[in-house]
Amino acid sequence: MLKLQQVKIARAGQTLLQVPELTVAPGKVGMIMGPSGSGKSTLLLWLLGQAPATFDIAGQLSLNDQDITQQEVSARRIGMLFQSSLLFPHMSVEQNLLFALPRRAPYQSCAARLARVETLLAAVALADKRKAMPDTLSGGEQARVALLRALINEPKALLLDEPFAALDQHRREEVRQWTFEQIAQWQIPALMVSHDLQDRPALAQQRGPLLSIGNAATHLVQE
Repeated sequence: MLKLQQVKIARAGQTLLQVPELTVAPGKVGMIMGPSGSGKSTLLLWLLGQAPATFDIAGQLSLNDQDITQQEVSARRIGMLFQSSLLFPHMSVEQNLLFALPRRAPYQSCAARLARVETLLAAVALADKRKAMPDTLSGGEQARVALLRALINEPKALLLDEPFAALDQHRREEVRQWTFEQIAQWQIPALMVSHDLQDRPALAQQRGPLLSIGNAATHLVQE
């Protein structure tokens, strides 16, 4: 469970975003909607533990009932998915996933690591793309590989920064639904920021919390 309490983001004395309280359960997707410049992406960086020094940020972050507000980035085990897939262009799909897979038990041997990658790719119908280079993949395929790369580290929570904005309308709906299904299957809480109103109907099926930001005020719209 991911929980934010009394979070406030300000810059140069001006409040950009406030979240009195927001809780996202395992397998659910919470969403914060608001215009550009409202502090949404800065909030995600703070959740990661990489808050920009130019912002004044206060609040408490808990993950699975543990206060992690002051934890280092590596200790938080929070994954991130961006608008761009950010796949390494000089690496194959398999190599991109292996790069993100930590060398910890039970994935220390080469055989175990390769088996893990093969299993994940097969689960999302991309087994035949294992040796493919990113520039040969469709936008939807790149998005799926990017999500797998975020999940392969087995994060305790996942952050989504406008992850579907770069896709065309058809692919956007398909990838959005697939992404939410994967989050439900992995049973981790996820928090997405977006300014696209078309993300709201898909979120409603997740029954996750939705916060709408406007004029430095945050309102709980749906829970």
